[in-house]
Amino acid sequence: MTENVENQKFTKLEEKFMSNSNTALAKTFAATLFGILLCSFGPFGLFAPAAFAFSYLNGPMKKTFLIQLGLYAIALIAFGKSFFIGGSGLLAIYATLIGFGIGFSIRSKVPPMAIVLNTGSVLVGGLALMAGVLVALSDQSVYEIVLTQTKFYIDQLKNNKEFTEALNLGGEQAIMLKSLISSPDKIALELISWTPAVVISGTFLSVWVSLYYVLRNSFSWRKKVEFPYGVVHLTYFKLPFNYVYLVMLGIVIILVGDYFNPHLQTVGMNLLYSLGTLYFFQGFGVCYDFFVIKRIRGFFRSFSLMFILVFAWKAVVFLGLFDVWFNFRKYFLNKEEGDK
Repeated sequence: MTENVENQKFTKLEEKFMSNSNTALAKTFAATLFGILLCSFGPFGLFAPAAFAFSYLNGPMKKTFLIQLGLYAIALIAFGKSFFIGGSGLLAIYATLIGFGIGFSIRSKVPPMAIVLNTGSVLVGGLALMAGVLVALSDQSVYEIVLTQTKFYIDQLKNNKEFTEALNLGGEQAIMLKSLISSPDKIALELISWTPAVVISGTFLSVWVSLYYVLRNSFSWRKKVEFPYGVVHLTYFKLPFNYVYLVMLGIVIILVGDYFNPHLQTVGMNLLYSLGTLYFFQGFGVCYDFFVIKRIRGFFRSFSLMFILVFAWKAVVFLGLFDVWFNFRKYFLNKEEGDK
């Protein structure tokens, strides 16, 4: 009799475990699929790593990785190479790596600021290394490779009926498009000049935004993963003072470029734009903490932050830079609040 009761208890526990396991796998599958879909909608791809990070936090990392690998294999079979060559697949894989970095770092109890800096630096460094290896193995220069791909995409556009119809309609937009596709060499040069800043800024921005969303909605994984940090630790993003020297270096390179090599100016601008992204995080944290400390909540806070992001992002960058010296948060607190 006692043995039957124990067997029944064991069976119920086993069923409960299997049910929880299946639920976790279903959540992992849904989050991964949602992340892939986000990558198909342009700018929304910035938020895709959050979905992948949720999948790594809600289920075992090995099983999650296998599920994601299986989904990409299915996508390759269903859509062929075009899914990856077109950009959505490559963006999804990159977003998966960012999500993995966030999930692994949270499980390892890494502070939020270190997650942003470490994950972004590793991914950017990995991309730079891959690009360097590919160029070294190729018989063509970087310019020749980019020019070949640019001409290929321009030819595809010319064969597109909708694009041809847009050109035939005339107007300023059509004139600009015609001028653009008639100068593939200029497009290739611009791509080479500004791709580093776009990739670096986009990577760090995606890591920061995704981590913010993951921490903001941590109720879905806090019971499974112990993490001693929250949103407040992310918004209190403060770069080490040494980064100021890189800003100075970028300015010097731009000024010197006028006398030595015009391409040096592009290098300096890329450096400043990349650092500007990091100082934007610091400036946004100052703005966010101002509203929190002054207890400004609800629609007004959300609307104000959105307005700042869209129309005053340059001011936010400078706010973050000058915060290194002035520590603006100390002016938000009165003496009593500061003592607390």
